[in-house]
Amino acid sequence: IQGYCIGLGISIVGSCDICVAAENTEFVFREIDNGAIGGASQSLRMLSPQVVRYLMFTGGKISAKELFLKGGIPEVVPSSVSVLDRAREIASVIAQKDRRLLIDMKASMNGIEKNFQPEKDMHYEHGFTFQANIRGTASKMRKSFLSKPRIRTSKL
Repeated sequence: IQGYCIGLGISIVGSCDICVAAENTEFVFREIDNGAIGGASQSLRMLSPQVVRYLMFTGGKISAKELFLKGGIPEVVPSSVSVLDRAREIASVIAQKDRRLLIDMKASMNGIEKNFQPEKDMHYEHGFTFQANIRGTASKMRKSFLSKPRIRTSKL
């Protein structure tokens, strides 16, 4: 993960078995500001409920280092190190392990973490986004969000 991780990006990270982030990465929880509800179940895999609520209710952000210190991601690499190269190194170590045992270990962990049902949870959250759209709240929030200056990540 490198740069900004926003919205669905956070959901993807929260669904991953392992992830590596660059030290300059920021995880941004802006759903409340753009009229959407989603990503809670995946975020709750990375952070305590109180921290997730704080970030989601305020539209806040958290740095990769802070997320690492809170146990949300296993590794942060300095900007001098390629995130992709480090991810490949980790994958190489895992690839040397017994495949069948890895499959069983993952199945065991998934069974223990049985309350994590990303598809079901996402549908549940999207139901609330649907209700916000019906009420007109989501549309109002999106218009306000889109009228504000954007974060620029590169020069065109």
